[in-house]
Amino acid sequence: AFAREIDFFSVGSNDLTQYILATDRLSETVGELYSSFNPAVLRAIYHVKKAADKYNKKISVCGEMAGDLKGIVALLSLGIKDLSMVESSILSAKSLVRGLEYKTLENIRENILSCETEEQVKNILKEYHLFESGRIMQTGNSFEYHQLFRKMIQELQLTRPHYEEYLSLLLRELFLLI
Repeated sequence: AFAREIDFFSVGSNDLTQYILATDRLSETVGELYSSFNPAVLRAIYHVKKAADKYNKKISVCGEMAGDLKGIVALLSLGIKDLSMVESSILSAKSLVRGLEYKTLENIRENILSCETEEQVKNILKEYHLFESGRIMQTGNSFEYHQLFRKMIQELQLTRPHYEEYLSLLLRELFLLI
């Protein structure tokens, strides 16, 4: 088996979605068919996760799905804990992950894997989001803070090392507020 020979799995959600659905997300003619929330895509990711588990290999997911809040919930429900996302998604993702009820995610996995349409998947994730709103709705506020911090940092014209140090301090203060 291929899984025995490799060190880890890295799933690119954008390419995987494009290949499974035979569509290009940037296409004017078929772009609306592109969705990482399509049940076939989620089942494929879960299939790879099971293979990784069977051979005791790490698995990570990158791409737009890994930085999307609903995508994060879906991926975590599938048991995938290593996500690679763009920098602007990290603060919202952190806030979301800190408020999740992981026992509930197991139920979501079963429901998602039994879906037949993208809309069904999104409705399950939306219901979970509303159900857990006491914990997760803070994500929106965190995103607003993040945007404000980015603007402040740009105005101060800090160099990158200072930017990371400043952002780290601001994040610590923010999570004390949440």
